[in-house]
Amino acid sequence: MTHLDPVIDTAAGAAARPRAALEAGVQIGDFRIERRLGAGGMGIVYLARQLSLDRLVALKVLGQALSRGTDVKRFQREAQAAARLKHPSIAQVFYIGQDRHVCYLAMELIDGVSLRTALDRLGTATSVEASLDTAVTEELGDNPVAPIVRFDVPTVDSDRPPGGSDRAPASDSGQLNPYLSPRARELRTNQAHVRRVCEVIRDAAQALAHAHEQGVVHRDIKPDNLLLDRRGRVHVIDFGVARFFDDQSVTYTGQLVGTPLYMSPEQVTGRGAIDSRTDIYSLGLVLYELLALRVPVEATNRENLLRTIVTKSLPPISWRNSAVNSELERIVHRATQKDPDQRYASASEFAADLENYLQGQPITAPPYHYRLDEREITAARPSEVVSAAVIFFVLAFFLFTSIESVSLMMFFMLPGMSGVVMCAIQSGIALTCLLLGSAIGSGVLAAQTWARWTGVAISSLLATVSLVGIVMVVIAVFAALNNDFGPVGLDPEPAAQGGAAPAGGPPFSMRNMVLGMIAMYSLPIVMGLALGGSALWCLLCRATGRWFRFARDLRLEHRAAKEQLAA
Repeated sequence: MTHLDPVIDTAAGAAARPRAALEAGVQIGDFRIERRLGAGGMGIVYLARQLSLDRLVALKVLGQALSRGTDVKRFQREAQAAARLKHPSIAQVFYIGQDRHVCYLAMELIDGVSLRTALDRLGTATSVEASLDTAVTEELGDNPVAPIVRFDVPTVDSDRPPGGSDRAPASDSGQLNPYLSPRARELRTNQAHVRRVCEVIRDAAQALAHAHEQGVVHRDIKPDNLLLDRRGRVHVIDFGVARFFDDQSVTYTGQLVGTPLYMSPEQVTGRGAIDSRTDIYSLGLVLYELLALRVPVEATNRENLLRTIVTKSLPPISWRNSAVNSELERIVHRATQKDPDQRYASASEFAADLENYLQGQPITAPPYHYRLDEREITAARPSEVVSAAVIFFVLAFFLFTSIESVSLMMFFMLPGMSGVVMCAIQSGIALTCLLLGSAIGSGVLAAQTWARWTGVAISSLLATVSLVGIVMVVIAVFAALNNDFGPVGLDPEPAAQGGAAPAGGPPFSMRNMVLGMIAMYSLPIVMGLALGGSALWCLLCRATGRWFRFARDLRLEHRAAKEQLAA
């Protein structure tokens, strides 16, 4: 049953009270609150009783009410789509509504705890019997009460580690996580733990596959939205609702609301369609965290976190958990590829590969290679570097065509083998210039230090030679203007004897020929000076230096992380 009430009179009085008054005995519509179950960025979850059917439900109070008619219709449409999902691992939506102040929905009550809570317990485990299932049992036995939080305004998660833990983020040093207990370090290398994790994520992937077949994409898969019950079954919650309120937050504030840790790169950048592969990526990160017992992406602040999600590859899971073999590592990293086209095409394929792994059957995921993602370097590349690279590409092509032209001329002018030999030598020089210039240009674009300093040397040589050439040209021009070379191609005797001058105009002057040759070589020399000087400035300017240092530091950091994690 799915319904939307613009105003619910029975809740008006309750909603007008302070938010902390929404406790035991308060009635909202057909639901009477019994106690709080949890709290999060989108509101508070209460244990409530639906009076008309006399059943317990999880009542989620979802923050600010929707004021626009289009928002109300969209909220209804999203919740109706979620209510159509019928799967044992998806928490069913029973009812949605709105009073004057808040939106709410009633969901199937799951007698379980979130994977986030279970992860927090496992990270500090002290018992030799610790496991995912015992963490659930222990947590349910404690009957935790969530803290009071405001839900009349959007709640933005802080930069604290997921789950509200006060533990500092673990470093990427490759050493054992100092924030895990000794028992937790042993637990994650236990094959029983590895297999149980794979079973949980397999079931969650099957649930996602069902939702995707119905055209519903969750877009907010994270440990907080995966519940594990007493029987060991996983349940996916918050279908449709999280997607709607995320869209509203971005529309109204222009900012991402909530923890972006499990967002896919396409969600962070806003580029490309958000489809089922987004859920596959997020579920792959949950699998990574369950195996490593530490967050998959670590950063010092929100900005670095977003950049890391988009540009930096995940360290191989086997480096963080030696019990993970190559087959499972391939599955984890295919699901978490930055490029959606390189992930599993569907959640059912993801679930099938996990099932094959559990059954000892061949899997489809390719090997994973931990490489530095150069996109972070490329994104910071200054325009001066691009200009220098273009200059080298132009010079390489110009020298190649010029030398090849001379080569062909020598081939036709020189007789026999002499022409062939000269042509071959000239062609070799031309090809060498083309390859060297292209290599330097490409190396400069890729922030290769050797390319930068080779380019500086060549640019300096070109600018110096061109400058010397210009000086020689100026000297030659003055010499030509101050000397009378006389006419060329004219017999002086007939003219001296008073004979007629040859027909066809005045005689050709040697001075004009010298000046013409000087003019022919002047333009290439001037262009050589301009290009060489420009390339030299671009390669030595401050922006280029900062970028090359940034690229070097990033590569050194990646290499150090790789060596330390592999140790």
